[in-house]
Amino acid sequence: MKASLENHEFEKISELLATDSGIIIKPDQKYLVETRLRGFAKQREFNNFSELYQRLVVNREDFKYFVDLMTTNETLWFRDQSCWETLKHRILPEFIRELETGRQSITIWSAACSTGQEPYSLAIQIYELLKAKGKTALWPRFRILGTDLSDTVLQTAKGAIYDAFSIKRGLSSSRLHAYFEEREEGWALNEQIKEIVEFRPFNLMHSFLLLGRFDLILCRNVLIYFSEATKLRLLDKFYQSLAPNRYLMMGGTESIMGLKTKFETLAFDKAVFYQKSLKN
Repeated sequence: MKASLENHEFEKISELLATDSGIIIKPDQKYLVETRLRGFAKQREFNNFSELYQRLVVNREDFKYFVDLMTTNETLWFRDQSCWETLKHRILPEFIRELETGRQSITIWSAACSTGQEPYSLAIQIYELLKAKGKTALWPRFRILGTDLSDTVLQTAKGAIYDAFSIKRGLSSSRLHAYFEEREEGWALNEQIKEIVEFRPFNLMHSFLLLGRFDLILCRNVLIYFSEATKLRLLDKFYQSLAPNRYLMMGGTESIMGLKTKFETLAFDKAVFYQKSLKN
């Protein structure tokens, strides 16, 4: 296909993506849309991007593939050290104390988890902390839910086998050899770490009610792709999905400053996180 992406085609395609997933594509990112979709349009033998748009409107499978193409799935192990220090020294010890004193379970949600590095990093950190405290009997009482819009990345997350490039991004050599086995198809995470993590497809634009209540929600480096109105709606839904006095963690460069929310802002070391305070 030789046709270029016209402005009116870009507007229709970007509106389609925003309506379904909330993701905003700015006008100066038109080149990105054209680059990512040209091969798809050529594969389907469309003459122009208008024909591609019409196909996306009526064909759900092609639309899902389109969303995969347009979604940024940048992720790595233990991304943003300040987050993991906060979890290790401030949040997870609180959860462990509660389990020791009668709490039945701790439930955590990794929203927009991509290929699984974040929820698995969290599982590894929980296991290491319990082991250091001699409390591994509490391990099965942690549950982590990882969700993502893309079925493609979730297949990788569920399989938990990573290639040489992915496995080395943020993962230390000691953790690599402690928790992974090298196979012909890649590095496979051990079953013990996988057992407390569940994955399912989920669109953040949909209702959260069926997901249940959480003690901790991680939604990191995600809200940057949404409009302010969508950010506010999501933050309110995250707030409603948290149990009282529980926590939301966002990316190291993200902030809710200037947004009117019910969250109380907390700080630990170099990290900022948010609490569903009983005061509100």
